[in-house]
Amino acid sequence: MLKITNLSLYFGNHPALQEVGLRVGKGEVMSVLGPSGSGKSTLLRVIAGLENPSTGQVLLEGRDITSLPPHRRPVGLMFQDYALFPHLNVARNVAFGLRMQKMEAADIRRRVEKVLSWVDLSGLADRSIGSLSGGEMQRVALARSLAPEPALIMLDEPVGALDRALRTRLVADLSVLIRRVGVTVLYVTHDQDEAFNIADRVAILHQGRIRQVSTPDRLWKQPRTEFVARFLGFENFGDAEVDENGIATLPWGKTPTLLTAGRHRIVIRPDGVRLDPDGNLNGQIKSTRFVAGRNRLEVACQGSFLTFETDQTTPGPAADVRLSIDPAAIVSLEESYPRERDDLP
Repeated sequence: MLKITNLSLYFGNHPALQEVGLRVGKGEVMSVLGPSGSGKSTLLRVIAGLENPSTGQVLLEGRDITSLPPHRRPVGLMFQDYALFPHLNVARNVAFGLRMQKMEAADIRRRVEKVLSWVDLSGLADRSIGSLSGGEMQRVALARSLAPEPALIMLDEPVGALDRALRTRLVADLSVLIRRVGVTVLYVTHDQDEAFNIADRVAILHQGRIRQVSTPDRLWKQPRTEFVARFLGFENFGDAEVDENGIATLPWGKTPTLLTAGRHRIVIRPDGVRLDPDGNLNGQIKSTRFVAGRNRLEVACQGSFLTFETDQTTPGPAADVRLSIDPAAIVSLEESYPRERDDLP
């Protein structure tokens, strides 16, 4: 469907994108996730034809669109502020791209009715934009992007300016709508929860390079590099020496692992540590916090800290505790991430 190969873009000597490779299947929702300034929006602008790459190729449905002007690309782009026209009603906003294509009036009317039904706005065609809720405006913007029947819809931080509660609700609504229509989507965000909730796969972008592409579940369970793990919020990093029996010597003590014998740079997933009276690690609680319905603990073990969250009843600071680590939660990290490598075949 969408294939990006060896794509780079330089602004002077500054690399905004570096040898980006990405493949998105037909009907797939791919999220591009990364910190501010990582090149996410720039990548969308290149695909849309609003920026010309320095090197590389963009193929859409097998067609090379790298040099095509924006109006000749079968791509819809939805911005964070939705960019709706306040002087036009809902139907006229949705019809805007169709009028630019010089479609017949009767065909425009039928297409607008169809698209509005997709996004559950059939009864609001004559409403003014100013009278709509935030969720309704989002659906109008999506309908306008869908109306010209693009091969690809790209959404650039579409809920980024909203508060978290509203953002969570609108992302859930948007996910349902996207899958109902069956459109191929490239969804840009800096928010991990947002990306994981809406995407079939997630591409981590950092300093203009793709660092990892995987399903949300696999990305969480097997981050490949220290950057990816840190960006996902992991905190328990260290060096491990694993013996032939699978016992790892870690900064916090010795524990079983699934890693091969030898030296590893590792991270322990925050869901892999638990309070356990029979655990093989001894520690002392240094701090506790209540975060989003769970207890967040910082425990000192052999002079190094383990941070994790638990639903278990926890003693207070200075209490001595024993911990266990799920062997599968000890992840070996790579030094670097190979170019254009995908976790999936």
